[in-house]
Amino acid sequence: MAIDRLDAIIIGANVEGLFAALDLARAGRQIAVLERHPIETAAGEGRDAVVSAVAVRELNLSQHGLRLASAPAIVGVTRDQALILWPDTQAAQASIATVSPHDADAFENFRARIARAVRSKLSAGTHSLTAWLLSANALEEPPPDDILFRAAPLAGWLDEFFDSEVLKGMLAQGALMGTAVSPRTPGSAVLLARQTGFACDDTSRFVAGGELELRRALLASLKFYNNADIHFGADVSEIVAEREAVHSVRLAGGAVFAASGIISTLGRVRTCDLLSGGRQAADSILPSQGVVKPAQVKFTVVSPPKLLGVDAATVASGAIVRLNPDIERLTRAHGAFQSQQLPQEPCLEFRVIPRQIADGIQRWEVFVSALFIPAETSEGSWSGNRRDRLVAYCMNAIDSLAPGFSSSVEAAILLHPKEAQTVMDAKRRGQGGSNTQPESTTVPMAGPSVAGSILKSLIAIDTSLFAPAGEGGLLAAHNSGLNKRAKGQAGA
Repeated sequence: MAIDRLDAIIIGANVEGLFAALDLARAGRQIAVLERHPIETAAGEGRDAVVSAVAVRELNLSQHGLRLASAPAIVGVTRDQALILWPDTQAAQASIATVSPHDADAFENFRARIARAVRSKLSAGTHSLTAWLLSANALEEPPPDDILFRAAPLAGWLDEFFDSEVLKGMLAQGALMGTAVSPRTPGSAVLLARQTGFACDDTSRFVAGGELELRRALLASLKFYNNADIHFGADVSEIVAEREAVHSVRLAGGAVFAASGIISTLGRVRTCDLLSGGRQAADSILPSQGVVKPAQVKFTVVSPPKLLGVDAATVASGAIVRLNPDIERLTRAHGAFQSQQLPQEPCLEFRVIPRQIADGIQRWEVFVSALFIPAETSEGSWSGNRRDRLVAYCMNAIDSLAPGFSSSVEAAILLHPKEAQTVMDAKRRGQGGSNTQPESTTVPMAGPSVAGSILKSLIAIDTSLFAPAGEGGLLAAHNSGLNKRAKGQAGA
């Protein structure tokens, strides 16, 4: 059965897909969003979100419950000391001074040099590392900051500024989270721009409640448009194309949705897998962003973790807590990752979020992210008791620095990696299970999200770790040519 032809289909009700849908709905286009997960799925739970302040105003998201917030504090904890990096530079310096007065003096210059390097990245084409090496000044003058920033390893860049191993480890762990990159990989210093660049300027802000609340605000906004439908539980099995143009998508249940344009939030690789006939796009169309999702566990606890040297209010305020941050520890964990082994020394961070349970008793949820956890290890995929072991691995790591944490846990859920699937599709790829392909250990591209055309009327979004949420979705709507407001259509 075919659904009446639409102006656009968006595959995926994630943040990027919802931004694209809202932009097209406001332009008066008839659209459908297809999401394979059920409506009750709390997608984005426990994850931060940074959004363009301009996009929030233009799409009226504040009228639908979205609140912006300052950046969270970052806490580094070891057995011997605790260090808190407050969002305010002067407050951060005062905290660092308790550990290293030298590092406190260097911190402002560190942030300023990164900001200058980020601002100058637009000149990368004319002032590349290769161009500098071939220039007459290469033997007489050091390369400018923006070139060093794009060429230096993360560990080397931090060593230039700081003495404290805890401070260097805190900054390195945050930069590497969501990648499979070693802190000693050339060019990995650019990952620091994620912490000190776009999220700290006047154009982008953190979202109160993170990605989950951003998605809720987008869904609430879409309900005001009768030309936008969201179909939860709609699993796309094929994108149908004829004569180098797409015209419809087929669901696993056999239903067909036809549209003038299709926007996929699944990325270039997965989108090409879904194309009829197994068509592939040229690698140059959409560059890989090198993103690797960390493992994530959610604990429900009766009291927040008690950390030595950190007051309970800071822990419960939504601060990002990094356990035993250390560059050498990160390097060893990355080596285990490359061998498809679980690191012996976990590289974890967590956030505590208060929740009100139906019985009226206060509970907290602790969202734990673990860096360098391979999607499939040498022991096999994450299923059954191996998933339980991964949960225990994270719980014991917190318990070692917050004694009594394990006894406060009422429930634990492994959110990622997902349960391995045994059902394979026609292309012999697992549907929704762990990714058996080796994760990319290349440095993600420092730049905006991209939304490029694969075939006529088909656009795929690849998000960037450096870009505010929704940038790819808005770009996809613009590139589709459908976001020009329909004649006589008024904004909401």
